[in-house]
Amino acid sequence: MANCKVIAVANQKGGVGKSTSVYCIGAGLAMDGKRVLLVDVDPQGDLTKMLGQRKPHELPHTLTEQMNAVVQHSAEPEHPEILHHHEGFDFVPANRSLSAVEVGLVNVMSRETVLKRYLDGIKKNYDYVLLDCRPSLGMLVINALSAADHVLIPVQADYLAAEDMTELVGTVQSIRQQINPKLKIGGVFLTMANDTNFRKDIVAGVKENFGKHLPDDVMKSLREMRAEQSTDIANTIYDAMFTDMALAKKNNVPLCQDTGVIQFFVKVGSRFPLLGEMEECLREATKRATKEAPLRHNAVQIFDEKNTGNNTGVRIPWIDWQIVPDSDEAEICGYMAGGGCSLPGAAKVLMPLEGYEGVVKFVFDIMTERGINACPPLLLGIGIAGSAEVAATLSKRALMRPVDSHNSNPTGAEFEKLIKDGLNELNLGPGGLTGKGTVMGVNVEQAARHPSCIAVGVSTGCWAHRRATIRVHADMSYEFLSHKGVTL
Repeated sequence: MANCKVIAVANQKGGVGKSTSVYCIGAGLAMDGKRVLLVDVDPQGDLTKMLGQRKPHELPHTLTEQMNAVVQHSAEPEHPEILHHHEGFDFVPANRSLSAVEVGLVNVMSRETVLKRYLDGIKKNYDYVLLDCRPSLGMLVINALSAADHVLIPVQADYLAAEDMTELVGTVQSIRQQINPKLKIGGVFLTMANDTNFRKDIVAGVKENFGKHLPDDVMKSLREMRAEQSTDIANTIYDAMFTDMALAKKNNVPLCQDTGVIQFFVKVGSRFPLLGEMEECLREATKRATKEAPLRHNAVQIFDEKNTGNNTGVRIPWIDWQIVPDSDEAEICGYMAGGGCSLPGAAKVLMPLEGYEGVVKFVFDIMTERGINACPPLLLGIGIAGSAEVAATLSKRALMRPVDSHNSNPTGAEFEKLIKDGLNELNLGPGGLTGKGTVMGVNVEQAARHPSCIAVGVSTGCWAHRRATIRVHADMSYEFLSHKGVTL
């Protein structure tokens, strides 16, 4: 089509909704009867994944080979890289091999126009070509801007994101002056800026709530255990716990000075709109909560031994992923893992003859050794699997279940009850200072094991079990599962 418009969607900041915007704009234009081509110009391949290609690195034909063909003057008339999507548009996928193209362009003549030359050969078949740019200002983005008639800039609705946009605008002006005089800024639009803002309102709100208000199931269990006490010292300690919670609510501060290392346990549907941006959203939410809650700075970089000051760092916050096929919802459980309770977990691989008796012995050994330091009454998570790392992970996942939940296997549920009853006979009491009870609950998670070994992992959560779970729907509406009635 002679009047084909090439539109680049760009922002050097990641997690602002570029891929989602390209997808939605493209689908909307196609519904309006336009011939549309989406081109993934990002080696991360988020748009490619969003369009159903879950393993982009296995695709035989991508943008990589076409750009290489232009450089080598060996372009073919056939275009097997162009795929058709069921929503009525075509798309060109990308994968991590595109990074090598970007590096190689440094020594290429007319390197800024390689993508344009490729598009010139195919855009006659379309009304619109949409380019999903990578979050940087490197050579691939320069190629996209050199090929485009317009650039659209998605921006988060906050001050820092707006500041980040300034550099991109300067780059657009330079491209217009030196390479592509027809390039115009087609518009700047806000993303994630509605009443249920995923990044700013929901996720950060979870962090603010679970640091200051215990989940409903934990509160119920603490009240029940308080009613069972018969000694003055136990009653006094429980009363101090509830006073602590009341003061935290009144003063809007975390109820314990050790606000822990932040961990997220995420069950997310493969069709959730913000799957590609979720990790960045959670990191940004952690930074914001650290400043605004405020949270103690607890992220220390290994080897450097330097505190980052914002509770993020290498692989922190830790995110435990579970992808749910054919779902468009996300369930996010945030957890503050304290240094005296949850973090000093333990795991061990037992010999097969030790069996479940060995599992029980290991649990009781750990609890009698560390239980007092973990600030009882505790929530106990147990993982049983074939290797230590799987058992340890499952023991932490078990802590995310409600106190009054049960293992899905009837034998597993009975196993939980037997261990709970046994531990409560130890009567460590509140704060480990004697009294009735030791644990609020015992949750077991399991994975199939090798016949020759059985592994067990143990994690504990203190009485101030700072966990919050939120379910986010595809339209960004939400509900708190752990704190009923909480709204933002």
